[in-house]
Amino acid sequence: MTNKLSLIDTLKNFILSNKSVGKYYSKKFPNSKYTLESILIEILYVLKTGISWRDLRSAVKWQTVYFHFRRFTKYNIFKKLFFNLRKKYIALSCTNILSIDSTFIPNKFGKNKLKRNKFYKNKKCNKISIITDIIGTPLSIIIDKGTIHDSQFFNRHVKDITIIQNNKCKYFLGDKAYVSNKIRTFLNSYNCELITPKKSNSNNKHFFDKKIYKKRIFVEHAFQKFKSNKRIDSRYDSLFSTYYSFVYLGACKILKNKI
Repeated sequence: MTNKLSLIDTLKNFILSNKSVGKYYSKKFPNSKYTLESILIEILYVLKTGISWRDLRSAVKWQTVYFHFRRFTKYNIFKKLFFNLRKKYIALSCTNILSIDSTFIPNKFGKNKLKRNKFYKNKKCNKISIITDIIGTPLSIIIDKGTIHDSQFFNRHVKDITIIQNNKCKYFLGDKAYVSNKIRTFLNSYNCELITPKKSNSNNKHFFDKKIYKKRIFVEHAFQKFKSNKRIDSRYDSLFSTYYSFVYLGACKILKNKI
């Protein structure tokens, strides 16, 4: 047996300790006839299956589950939990090699924060960019419109992540979209080497280690784990903020298994 807390228990403890929403679920101010645990179980079920809120078949009414999910979204509960788990994970793990990549998210019913991308059959879509460590654990996540270039995501990632600034990262792996002198110079200032394949039209000869670069496959594995949750694989949520919450909840699932 292990003393490791489940994701449900971790979520429950984090919500109860949160000053903004914890009061609604404490014993002094009871939530409702439904327990917090039963509500979280249904939210995770929606995340995994992609089922619509109205199609939920459980003892908890779908309106109740959706109401509480919107409350958690309003106070960024899942995003804050992700940062909390990430801090613990970084303290326990080695992060000397990081990888970055992005993926398109097809839109089904989304109405805001969408753009058509000519590289995605000119369809409206979103884009998720992540930075992972050597074993594919997500450490930084950005979701935006489908037209944002991969290199632009990098500039926003560095504001969120502190591993590079703390000189813990020695190698930063990316595909040809991240071939940029600005990115390379920034990373070099923190003793970190950018490793990308050489572009066919470039004469620059930068450091490239094929053995190290092969480890970039783990960022693809991370996307596979994300997209195993049907609610992330395609955007069914009308509001961007709702989809955003599901992505961070999916990231919490991955991180929790690593701690």
